[in-house]
Amino acid sequence: MSGASATDDTFSAPERVEIDPSDQMDDVLGARVEELIYLGDHIQVRMQVAGNDEFIVKVRNRSGRHVLKQERSVKVGWVASDCRALDYAAGR
Repeated sequence: MSGASATDDTFSAPERVEIDPSDQMDDVLGARVEELIYLGDHIQVRMQVAGNDEFIVKVRNRSGRHVLKQERSVKVGWVASDCRALDYAAGR
């Protein structure tokens, strides 16, 4: 996700992002499922969020969970305390 400048980014760990969150989140954005990659006990979901089509979410692979399909529109959310800032100019 874009941060304060072109050299700063913020991120949340893929397993901390909620799809169609029911709990109160600090940030909620519209998203579109681009690709589903089944990895046994979890699914890696590549989404388009805020113009970024490389947004990755990791969800547990269990029955009764979200019905995720390519091109489906969903909401994604996270809490601010789960986010970290990266500064590429400083090499961190």
